[in-house]
Amino acid sequence: QSTWGYLTRMDNTPLTVEERIERISEFRRLLNEKLEPKLRDLGAEVERMQMTVEELKQLRISIAVFKTRGTQPGEVLADLGGDEFLRVYARAEIASFERLHVAVGMGFFCEMSLDEAEHFATARIAHWESLIAAAFVEAGRVRADIEFTERAIGHLELR
Repeated sequence: QSTWGYLTRMDNTPLTVEERIERISEFRRLLNEKLEPKLRDLGAEVERMQMTVEELKQLRISIAVFKTRGTQPGEVLADLGGDEFLRVYARAEIASFERLHVAVGMGFFCEMSLDEAEHFATARIAHWESLIAAAFVEAGRVRADIEFTERAIGHLELR
C-alpha cells in the first residue's frame, strides 16, 4: 500500500491502468501548461529586474562622475534609447552638473539634485534586489513542484 496519494483512489484502493494513464496525462498537462511556463516567466522577469538594477547602478556611477565636475559646463553622451542590440547616443552640452532628470517610471522624469538622485537610485536598487530575491524563492518552489510532478509521473508509469 502506497503513502503516495496520487497512486490510489480516495478509498485507498489501487488505480486501474486507465486511471493511471489519465493521472499521468493530468500531471503532464500541469507540467507543460502551468509549471514550466511559470518557471520561464519568472526567469524572464528576473532578467528584466536585473537589467533595471544594472541601469540604476550605472546611474550611481554617472552621479559620482558628475559630482567631480561640480558646476562647470561639460559635454556628455546622452542616451536617446534603443534596444538590447542597438542604442542611440547624442553629444550634449551640459551647462551644470548640479541637477539632472531621472526616470521614475511610467514615462515620467523628476528633476533632482545629485544627492537626491543618488538616494533615489540606492533605494530603488534595494527595492528591485528584494523583488529579485523573492522571485528566486518562488522559482525554487516551482522547481520543487516540477521535480515532485516528474517523480509522480515516474511512479505512475512504473506500476
